Amino acid sequence: MGPPATNAAAGHQQTPSTVINNLPVEVFHIIILLASSNTSAGRHYYDRLRTLRLVSTSWSTLIDNCPQCWSIISCSYSEPEWRMALEKSRQADIDVYCASSQIRYSMGLEIPTMLTKAIVVHMPRVRKLSVLDEDLAHLIANAPTAPRLRSLELLSHARSTARDYGPIALPFHPAQWAPGLRDVSLIHSYTAWAEVPWSNLETLHVHMNGVLPVEEIFTILAASPDLRSLTLQGLMQSRRFNHQRPISPVKLDALESMTFLSGERGMPFETLQSIIASPKSYFLLSLNASEENLRAENLRSIGRFASCIVHGRAGSVLTLGSRQGWHRMDMGNFRVEVTSQGYDVIKLLEVFTHLVEGLSPQQRLAVKTVEVRDMDSTRLVGLLPIISSLCPNTSYLITPTLDRELASSIGDGNNGWIFPRLKFLSITRYRGGRYATKAIEPRVRALKSREQLAKLKMLALTFFLEREVDETEIAELDALVPKVIVNYPRANEWERIGNNSAEDLEVARKTSRLNRPDDCAFCNIIAGKQRAFPVFEDDHTIAILDILPIRTGHALVIPKQHISRLSELPEEVAGRLGQAVTKVAGAIARALDNTALNVVCNQEYAQAVPHVHYHIVPAPSRGSNKPTLKTQDETSEKEPSYHNMLKAELLLRDELDDQDGQRLADLIRAKL
Repeated sequence: MGPPATNAAAGHQQTPSTVINNLPVEVFHIIILLASSNTSAGRHYYDRLRTLRLVSTSWSTLIDNCPQCWSIISCSYSEPEWRMALEKSRQADIDVYCASSQIRYSMGLEIPTMLTKAIVVHMPRVRKLSVLDEDLAHLIANAPTAPRLRSLELLSHARSTARDYGPIALPFHPAQWAPGLRDVSLIHSYTAWAEVPWSNLETLHVHMNGVLPVEEIFTILAASPDLRSLTLQGLMQSRRFNHQRPISPVKLDALESMTFLSGERGMPFETLQSIIASPKSYFLLSLNASEENLRAENLRSIGRFASCIVHGRAGSVLTLGSRQGWHRMDMGNFRVEVTSQGYDVIKLLEVFTHLVEGLSPQQRLAVKTVEVRDMDSTRLVGLLPIISSLCPNTSYLITPTLDRELASSIGDGNNGWIFPRLKFLSITRYRGGRYATKAIEPRVRALKSREQLAKLKMLALTFFLEREVDETEIAELDALVPKVIVNYPRANEWERIGNNSAEDLEVARKTSRLNRPDDCAFCNIIAGKQRAFPVFEDDHTIAILDILPIRTGHALVIPKQHISRLSELPEEVAGRLGQAVTKVAGAIARALDNTALNVVCNQEYAQAVPHVHYHIVPAPSRGSNKPTLKTQDETSEKEPSYHNMLKAELLLRDELDDQDGQRLADLIRAKL
């Protein structure tokens, strides 16, 4: 009979579910749904009806005595089915779906529909209603009131309705008919409102509305301070007033999500400046790549709006992505998408340039991390100097590739260095060719010549193929950069890349850096080849301070035996390692007078060094604004990639000072 019903519309606090024989009523909704969808006896609706009646008989002591089980009334099923549901629901609140895609496009359909006529007397107990424009007019004219109605979805009979017959007039406004209305969706609706629009809404979705003017939408927003979700999609009616007349700003403090989806003609971009909000969940603006939408001033207005939406640390990360037919800019929970029919339909560099130009000067200066995804090197060569000039404080750069031309651009200071404050560089699909050395070596020489250039502290290379790894280049990079992280493809990635034999895959696994202690940073520290700040050491384990701590006291506990994966630790080693973790955690807690700790061990996923190690990270103290492992821009990701996790661990972290490191290590050792 449709999806399980709830006792409140979306966005509202829900009342406790009805329980029957210790089972929630939703279980019985599913039983009824499965029964009504039964096709084993044929597709004729009488077969389903007979099955429903059989279910009703078999569960008579339960279902028949629980009207909530029948509280979904849908036009998707036959008339006998929904009539039986109306009868069995008795006085329970009901959700009614009078409209469907089949009904909406059936030009010969009788209006009002049979279901609409049937529910007139039941409107006092309807809590959710999906209905056609014409059917709503019939309900308002014939049903006295709808006091329980909280959610209304309004659809037109067909897209040509307003064009052919004009807007549909209602006897009076639905807000007067249903004073408890909180969620409204207008989908291709051509209903003309004779009176003041709604107020006190919590959800407003407007899709391809050809009648409701922009001014009235903003009037609704101004009268709905508790609005939680806003969606504006497609073409809206032109503004009634002079084009230059500004719309009064509206403040939406409770807003959780906001989505603008534009068609070819777009929406009035200047109205974006009239919305004052910081959505707690996300903001999405999706544009069709039309000439009107991609005008420079329109794109800059989007950038200006982003500066109003994004605040604090979320605005320090700028992500740009592009692939065939789809291009995007992310900043915190703010996303702009541009869709096109082909890769070369739009001038990509101009689009990104105008979007970033629109950001306020303060916002551009606040950008510390720039990440570029799914973009070829030709476009990168043109884009990176522009982003560098607009966001001069960028210290962390993540690029998807590095070739000769791009390496020359990064390493050429003749025309001014791009990203002069760069401290961290990550290449997520490196193909070798010594291009990393060519990009970094000139910057190191320039730094020694006392040019105004930041020292590169870390380089992360994720190789695309194992055979492209050049150990000689890695050794050169180790001499140029304090910290070099090399990430190799995993076995399952090799399997996807080409036709590799089982023997080749086994060799790849055995020769992977995960199994090579000779270039392991922790093995070098244990052997005394690299300097560190030890806080604990015995015959089997060592604990050191992290060189890039998340917070003061961030330590690493490491077994001296080189083992890459936690799942491969022998029981004896795991036991000794666990004892060391406990001992070091206690010492840190006593030294910092803070018993709140985060203890974690990564395996491959987000594992920066391929040698088992535990992180012990003190919790932030009251009032601390130090970053945590999770960044706000990753909430839109379903599963963060390696470089995203690396970014999360290194973002905004400062290298441990020698004097501070020695003092802290001494303090922790004293508490063992």
